[in-house]
Amino acid sequence: AIWDIPMVTSIAFPRAASPEGGESAAAAAKYKGAKSGPIRDGTFEISDGDAGGQCDIAYRFHVPADPSAVKVVLWSFHGNGEDCTSFTLLDEYGQDDFVKELHTAGTAVLSIDYRGYSWGTGTPSLTKLCNDSEQCFVAGRALMNAAGCGGAKIVVHGRSIGATCAVHLASKYGSKVHGLIVDSGLMSLKRLPMVQQMQPMVVQMLFQGNAMAFEMLQEPFDTPGKMSAISCPTLVMHGDKDEIIPLAQGTECHDKCAAPQKKLRVWPG
Repeated sequence: AIWDIPMVTSIAFPRAASPEGGESAAAAAKYKGAKSGPIRDGTFEISDGDAGGQCDIAYRFHVPADPSAVKVVLWSFHGNGEDCTSFTLLDEYGQDDFVKELHTAGTAVLSIDYRGYSWGTGTPSLTKLCNDSEQCFVAGRALMNAAGCGGAKIVVHGRSIGATCAVHLASKYGSKVHGLIVDSGLMSLKRLPMVQQMQPMVVQMLFQGNAMAFEMLQEPFDTPGKMSAISCPTLVMHGDKDEIIPLAQGTECHDKCAAPQKKLRVWPG
C-alpha cells in the first residue's frame, strides 16, 4: 500500500527513526516489567496481521499508590514525534506535578506507543494503526485488572495522529469507553499543509504524474466518518494557529461528532 512505503512512514513516524530521543532506553531498563510502583513499563504482544508473526508495542502505566481508588484510567495515544514516556512531559509544569494532579483526581494514565517506538518492535504502519489499537485495548484491560483498577472507567485521549486510535476505540467499543479527548487531532492526511506542499513531487514519484490518481487515493483511516458513531462525552481541543494540523480539522472533528455531550475548546496559539 502507498501509505506504508518507507518514504511515507519515515515522515509519518519520525520518532521510530530516532530512538535516541526521549528517555526510552533508560526507562526500558529501569521500569520494564514492573508489577508495582508508580511507573510500570512493558509491552503488548500483538499479531502482525498478514505477516503471520507478532510484534511488541511499548506502554507506560502511571499508577497511583492505591490502585483500588482509581476511578478513571486515561488511555493516551501520543503524537508521532513523541513516545510513551513523553506524555507527562506535555505539561508546562513538569512531569511530577502533572502526574500527581491526575493521581489526586483518582486517575491513572496508560500511555501507548506505536510499532517500532521506544522498546517496542516492528515497523510503524499507518494502515495497521487501528487494528493495533484494538489489540492493545484487549491487552490493556487485562493490565488494568492485574493492577487492581479493572473497575475504573476508561477515557481515551488522542493527540495528533493518536486521535486515529482514540476515535477508533471510542467508536468501536462505545459501551466500554466513557469519554473521548481529541487533542489537535488528525482527521485527514491528504489535507495536511505539508502533504499539500509535497503533492507535486508525490504525484510525480508515486503516480507517474497522474494527479487524478492522487486525488482518488483513499485515506488510510476514516476518522471523520467514525465520529458519527461516537456516543460518549467528547472534548475536542485545538490551537487556532496550528500549522501542522490546521484548526479546520479540529472543527470538522467536533461538527461530525454524534455525542450528545461534546465541547470544542480552541486554544490561542
